[in-house]
Amino acid sequence: MATLALEMFDLVLDWNSYYEVRTTEDTENEIKYSILNFASIGTIFFILIIINEFVTFCHGYDDEENDKSYAIGLSLLSTIFKDCPQMGLAIAVSLTTKELLSLSLSL
Repeated sequence: MATLALEMFDLVLDWNSYYEVRTTEDTENEIKYSILNFASIGTIFFILIIINEFVTFCHGYDDEENDKSYAIGLSLLSTIFKDCPQMGLAIAVSLTTKELLSLSLSL
């Protein structure tokens, strides 16, 4: 469940990041679309993690080690293929925009 909570927090931050970049005028469209793509990929990974948790819950925890390894593997793939490139995009945004992006979450 901790993985699910962290992935949910990451998903909220991904979409908040896209919203903040989308509202700035200094950022190039390619960067905006890249951040949108990574937020969409993060949503897909989040859905896969929810499906894994649901299947694990419905079938019981017979082999708890394998059940956890699948969720951890999805989280690792999400970090490698989504979060690491997003860090590069965040640097690109910070170098190209003159506006200060908000750090507030509107939850």
